[in-house]
Amino acid sequence: MDPMSTFVTDWARLSVSHCQYEVTAVPGASGVGIYALGDDLLHVNGPNEFTGFCGIHTGWIEARVRVLPGPPADVDAGWDAISEATLWCPSGLLSVIGLMGGTAEALTDVAVPPGLIRVRVHARHRLHETVRTDDDPPEQHELHVWAVSEETPWRTVLDDPGDATGSRSRRRPPSGRCCHLYRGRPAVRPCCRRCHLTRTRTTPACPGWRWSATGPRRSRSRWECCPPATWRSGWSGSTARL
Repeated sequence: MDPMSTFVTDWARLSVSHCQYEVTAVPGASGVGIYALGDDLLHVNGPNEFTGFCGIHTGWIEARVRVLPGPPADVDAGWDAISEATLWCPSGLLSVIGLMGGTAEALTDVAVPPGLIRVRVHARHRLHETVRTDDDPPEQHELHVWAVSEETPWRTVLDDPGDATGSRSRRRPPSGRCCHLYRGRPAVRPCCRRCHLTRTRTTPACPGWRWSATGPRRSRSRWECCPPATWRSGWSGSTARL
């Protein structure tokens, strides 16, 4: 693609579930991760993807991608919420897909600059279906993409004053849910109450990665549970070791 031109996809209907969709810079990558960094519009899942949040729980939104030759000079008006993050896109292809695999041709394998890219997400009309009426405009999400030479943290550009998507606690998994990832621990057992997700982990996530113009470099990482490694059974009242 011409690095000096702007490319804009058509508006496309995207099927979303659980108020979420995935933005991935690696074709075929799984979008099911534990997100830990972000705000009410996006959560960073790793070096190649993030989750976007909608107002509608299950249904359709309108989305499109705008590929820019450089960072925008101004913040676009007319949006309720804007956030952005950096992704590593070695293939030069970006896709926006529903959480359960919903796709739209216009949003699949969009040509973007290969390497590090900055993705700015714009959203408006984020209303849950329980309050949405036929007179309300459709929910819209627009992604602006441009090449960058270094990684910068995600940030909130414009906070949604109404927080139409609900409380953060509804979308953030409780910290104890990382217990089932602890090696050797049966997934059916209750989570230890003091288990927490630390900065070190076995799967890539932004805190455990260092970035450069040539790509992400992994630092030492693993999952940990804080000592003592005990849990209390909710049905027997007994305490056992992990």
